[in-house]
Amino acid sequence: MLTDLRFALRLLVKSPGLTVAAVCALGFGIGLSTAVFNVFSAMLLRPFPYIADERSLVFLNSQRLGHPDSFYELSLPDFYDLRQDSKTLEGFTTTVDRTMIFTDGKNPPIRALGADISVEGFAMLGTSPLRGRVFDAADAKPGAPQVALIGYGLWHRLYGGRDDTIGRTVPINGRPHTIIGVMPKGFAFPDNHEMWTPLTTIPTKEGERGSHSFPGWARLRPGVSLDEACTEAATLAARLARQYPSTNDGKTLVVRPAREEATHDSALLMQLMLGAALTVLLIACANVANLLLARAAARTHEIAIRVAVGASRWQIIRQIMTESLVLGLLGGAFGLLVAAWSENLLFSAVPHEEIPFWMNFGFDWRVFTFTAAAAILSPLVFGFFPALQASRSAATALREGSRTATAGRRTLFLRHALVVTQVALSAVLLITAGLFIRSFLKLATTPPGYDRAGVITFRVGLPPSQYTDKDQIRRFFEQLDPALAALPGVQVAGSTSMLPGKSDNRNVFLIEGRPEPVSMQTADMATTHTVSPGYLAAMRIPLLRGRTFSPDDTRDKPLVVLVDQQFADRLFPGADPVGQRVSLGLSDGYDKEPRKWAQIIGIVGNVPQHLDRPYDLGSLYFAASQSDANFVNYALRVTGDPATYGKAITQAVLSVQSDIPIYNLHTMEYLHAAAYWKQRFFSQVFSAFGLGALFLAALGVYGVMSYAVVQRTAEIGVRMALGASESQILRLVARQGAWLIALGLTLGLLTALGVTRLLAGLLYRVSPSDPPTYFAFTFLLAVTGLLACVLPVRRATRIAPMAALRTE
Repeated sequence: MLTDLRFALRLLVKSPGLTVAAVCALGFGIGLSTAVFNVFSAMLLRPFPYIADERSLVFLNSQRLGHPDSFYELSLPDFYDLRQDSKTLEGFTTTVDRTMIFTDGKNPPIRALGADISVEGFAMLGTSPLRGRVFDAADAKPGAPQVALIGYGLWHRLYGGRDDTIGRTVPINGRPHTIIGVMPKGFAFPDNHEMWTPLTTIPTKEGERGSHSFPGWARLRPGVSLDEACTEAATLAARLARQYPSTNDGKTLVVRPAREEATHDSALLMQLMLGAALTVLLIACANVANLLLARAAARTHEIAIRVAVGASRWQIIRQIMTESLVLGLLGGAFGLLVAAWSENLLFSAVPHEEIPFWMNFGFDWRVFTFTAAAAILSPLVFGFFPALQASRSAATALREGSRTATAGRRTLFLRHALVVTQVALSAVLLITAGLFIRSFLKLATTPPGYDRAGVITFRVGLPPSQYTDKDQIRRFFEQLDPALAALPGVQVAGSTSMLPGKSDNRNVFLIEGRPEPVSMQTADMATTHTVSPGYLAAMRIPLLRGRTFSPDDTRDKPLVVLVDQQFADRLFPGADPVGQRVSLGLSDGYDKEPRKWAQIIGIVGNVPQHLDRPYDLGSLYFAASQSDANFVNYALRVTGDPATYGKAITQAVLSVQSDIPIYNLHTMEYLHAAAYWKQRFFSQVFSAFGLGALFLAALGVYGVMSYAVVQRTAEIGVRMALGASESQILRLVARQGAWLIALGLTLGLLTALGVTRLLAGLLYRVSPSDPPTYFAFTFLLAVTGLLACVLPVRRATRIAPMAALRTE
């Protein structure tokens, strides 16, 4: 074996061109595959950090009956009932997001994303603190001293990682909290949180069953299967639907693995990405196989002599496979460098806040095992057939006695089959990339309904645990609005409860004079916003009919509301909704307050919350001056670069309330891009795969045609000597390559038609069988392939006929 290895290394050093070409092709394929596998592994294979026995961890959802993809969060009463009655689940945990503001009177206020969490939560997860302790039952009792756990990063930012942090009392949202523990580095359950406080048992009213804002986690009890837990949850949901038909009829409760809940939006795309990367690796292997076939043909006499002096066929195969293995290992080493570079490139396109805390992208044993497997198994793909073919043709070469190594039919068939495979796989990748590109371009050019240029946004508010006086909250925003509007360069400022591209706040509503639905599941729904007049002007959302909000729309005046065109078309087809009245919620028998009716005063343009989802409900815009909210988002239309206004905005807020920080400071351009980063990201990734496949396929065609021209150089010389024109020679030789490309394209198109059906739910306003995409990218591949055919033939036609004849 060592002899074979030394001989293989000498041969590779003697053929630096072939060696470099093979290692680069393999490194490109293995590197891309490794980079994608690393993301795939982080998302779907690696265990959640700091969480024990992930297999028994489940997530609890509500779901509309008959709508298998309509998952949404639990209502708190449903959560309590499930916790009380379940025999298959244990360790029930829920969380409530909180804004945590640290103020010590000396430094500027600091805001952290926190959560109230059930005291059972950390024990259920199996997570231990790095310092101190976690919550116990006494911490959640009403009136108990207020305590908090902080994350590793916050511990270092605020206290430099000092041990005396434990036991320190700090003001959080204006109230003293004792820090009792620090969580390990990287732990940020449930969604990049940095601080946790105990969730006190909340008394609930039955009317709250219609409010779904509580995520739920639990564990399967020992010996209980997921199916058993699902059956029990569905049975309990049916009982609740009979007891509370106005809120629970038409919905069920669903138990899902926690991993499935965490990855359901991206799992299919990651699987497709890994498949695309492995396809590029296969194309690279086909290229190297063609290179080795060409070299094996050139070494036919050498191998034949070795056979004649006693080498067995197995020894020949072993020698050539050793060369292939060395190429594979070199390609794997180069692939690790490509993978490291690709990782940085991949994640530069992903907003940091979109990466969940449990995803770790460091190269671990899984990644190195994958790379090693690719480096070792790839030679079996690209090296076996050249080795087999070379050992077969050795005896034939001695009998022929020709100085020129001529490829037999079997070798030619194999080389042509490899080229056809490369073209077919490249066609699939290019068409897939084209569909994603078309989808993203359609999304990028879809009017969002507002003008995002020149707008800066941020979020600010008064924590409800600290500020309970509604008059104080109103005064804060009444003073802040003119302070922001007066900043130099600010044209108009306004607030909203929800910016476009963020979470979708849907509510049921009733139109006055129409029958009230019997349950929430049969009621009409719309996206609801609370906005100030300045917000509509700042975002340049057009008023189409009626009037917008005015200073006279105060709390002591009748409620008013704006609707968008989609709402008007859906609920008032052919009629004018202005003057009609709507009310949120249902009369469920538990709420004793009279209905609050809001009169429609105008119609504004459509602004879908998410451009990539069907916009079929419409929106209701209520006046901020008639509502109460602790937190709002501001949008300011400014002159010049919006990104330069952060410091001035911060000072304006602190001048109104010195202990309140702003956060989520972004331009609207950034928020719009961040909302659709997945579409852009995957279109870029698949484009890179497609272009890489196109390049490798073109190299494959070029290599085959170059070899064919070398074999036919003498024939070309004879034809040219007899008067054949250059165009005739081009057609004669290029016809062979054209047939290979045509066959590859045919197979690729048929395969693409089947594969791209998987993309149906991932594309925006583009069919998986979109004709322009298929035509454009098939044409691109055909032209590239034909150019790869023509170039070596043109080079051969420039050789003098006598020089060509002397090659024999």
